[in-house]
Amino acid sequence: MWTVDYSTEELVKGINENFQGNTRSAVETYYGLISEMASRYHPPVIGHIDLIKKNNKNNLLFNEDESWYRDAAEKCLDTIKAAGSVVEINTGGMARGYTSEQYPSSFILHLIMEKNIPVTINSDAHTAEAIDCKLSEMYELIRSMGFERVSCLTGCGWATRNLNLL
Repeated sequence: MWTVDYSTEELVKGINENFQGNTRSAVETYYGLISEMASRYHPPVIGHIDLIKKNNKNNLLFNEDESWYRDAAEKCLDTIKAAGSVVEINTGGMARGYTSEQYPSSFILHLIMEKNIPVTINSDAHTAEAIDCKLSEMYELIRSMGFERVSCLTGCGWATRNLNLL
């Protein structure tokens, strides 16, 4: 057991204790576990897909531009697509000052769009003041990437909405 969400120190401790300091192995395991969860349980929504970046400020432990990292994320997305899950675009890390970019990173969003995986947008608000944090910006971001639809939870379940009508 190890955490990627608490602090940089805890993340490093987990990598050192569980992966003998091998960050690549830890990150690939992280994405592998998300894939396992998706294929085993078929959750309706998968959020924080790249939460492992939260405590990786200034590429302290890994670089998201490295091919192995991108390959791990893409392989995970293939499993998520097969599971039929929606991927959450989440602004919570920005609202709380942990990240300068949404979860998932823009390069992952491009892959999601190319693979035609449905998305939903959420602020993951922990306070009333953050309930709408960067939501307009996220809608504009995905429109600019070529997304045409977004999934929304309604009183009757999940529904797809045309972005041009929102």
